[in-house]
Amino acid sequence: MESFQRKICPLYPEITEQELKEHLKKIHRETLKKFEVITNVCDFCKKLLDLISFISRESPANLHPFSGEFFRRTLESIHDLASSGFGEEKFENVRSYFILIRNYLRTVSVPFEGTPLNGLQVLGFLETRNLKFENVYFLDLNEGILPNVSKEDTILPSLLRQHLKLPDYRDREKIAEYYFYTLTRGAKKVHLFYVENAQREKSRFIERLIWEIQKEKKTLKEPAPRDIIFRVNFACREVTEIQKDQDITEFLKKVPYSPTMLDTYLRCPLRFYYTYVIGLGEKEGISEEIESREIGRLVHEILELFFADKLGRKLVIERDDRERMDTVVEKVFEEHYPGVKEARVIIIKRTIKKRMRELLDYYKKSQEDIVILHLEKEYTGYMETNDGTRVALSGRVDRVERRGDTIYIIDYKTGSSVGTPNPDFKDSPREEWYKKLKSVQLPLYINLYMQNHQNAKIEKLNSSLLLLREKDFKEEPLFYEEDESKKKIAMDLYMKAVKTLIEEILDSSIPFTSTVNPKEHCQNCPFKIICGKQWIRRSKW
Repeated sequence: MESFQRKICPLYPEITEQELKEHLKKIHRETLKKFEVITNVCDFCKKLLDLISFISRESPANLHPFSGEFFRRTLESIHDLASSGFGEEKFENVRSYFILIRNYLRTVSVPFEGTPLNGLQVLGFLETRNLKFENVYFLDLNEGILPNVSKEDTILPSLLRQHLKLPDYRDREKIAEYYFYTLTRGAKKVHLFYVENAQREKSRFIERLIWEIQKEKKTLKEPAPRDIIFRVNFACREVTEIQKDQDITEFLKKVPYSPTMLDTYLRCPLRFYYTYVIGLGEKEGISEEIESREIGRLVHEILELFFADKLGRKLVIERDDRERMDTVVEKVFEEHYPGVKEARVIIIKRTIKKRMRELLDYYKKSQEDIVILHLEKEYTGYMETNDGTRVALSGRVDRVERRGDTIYIIDYKTGSSVGTPNPDFKDSPREEWYKKLKSVQLPLYINLYMQNHQNAKIEKLNSSLLLLREKDFKEEPLFYEEDESKKKIAMDLYMKAVKTLIEEILDSSIPFTSTVNPKEHCQNCPFKIICGKQWIRRSKW
């Protein structure tokens, strides 16, 4: 909540902290809390109706020109489901209700009604009865589209429909055939378009027309169709840079900068622009599969919960800690994936359990005296640029601990790591800083810690990456040298680099440019298609 306030309040100073809290509480109350307990389908539908009414009333969704019709049709469909005989059905978990409504609403269509006196008219196939047209164009005249008749009926099979004298797929096909021939015979010109390849074949209605022409001309020669080839260019223009205007520059002055943001800018200013300036994100979908980023979030949460009981005292791995770690893993997975029994989720959970036990063994073998001081600690600070602009800084530290008389700031890495920075980056041209500077995360953590602890001295501080992906675990510290003067020199270099990056971001004359190393930095970037670099294959790891 505090982090959210720091990001929103500078952008909207007229909003007070209390108003922001009340607004978020209202959203949570209307969108999430209502669905914590659901008695049956009818109850779920009523809560959905309230939610849609809330969105229509409180959000700009109703500004869309077609929103009124969409909302009306959706509300009617949900009300019909609630009042049906299915309304009293109950499910074991909440997720089943959402699967039901998603599949149900897929069957709902929204008609767009026009006026015959103005504009282009869109008619359904059956609406053309008793109408004649000079020109008729049939698009996609393929089997499965016209006639669009499924022979399978899971509720009333065809034989049972015949016995009960109910219409079946044969009757629906005859109706489609009747309207097709009515349209074609009442027009002066008819154009039939279809796709013919190994996967698709032309409609049987076309075959019957061909047969009628053959009978009329008394020949087996088929009319020669005219091939139509569409030349479509899907190539995206490669984006090399985006200029900054005054609004962007003013916005950037109000943003609190985190190590992740600055690392993103270091590798690719364009990705920084897409992510943090215009707020684009990766496409998200509902899935039971766990992606690598989600694994990282799970591991962070597990370690925070486990080590919370060991705060403020010497870290000692006790006999029952392995069982307690297993319990924490189970708890976290149950919170994020309640009732999910998918094989992939179970395998990942077991793998994380195994790795967490091995991590406990790693600490048990360690001879260092470790005292954990903080977990998931949020630090804030500032930096002043050369022109006097005061810029906010922020960072969330995974763990702060004391080893002997030195304070260590630990950052967990569950994925691949770019490594720790090297002071030799100063000898490289600016566009190649990413090779040796690599990341400003660890030095910026130390800087934020010193800003929040006035008595902290650089000679008694260090930060390191804990590489959880490594087979035997591994730490990569920022400073290998214990020499105080060398640490100060290196730290000054790193913070000068941070200032340089921020000043570049704020400089309106420096555009957001594309990365100089696309083969490395664009592989897993969600914006590579926008940039015209879709030719770069995605890395598997």
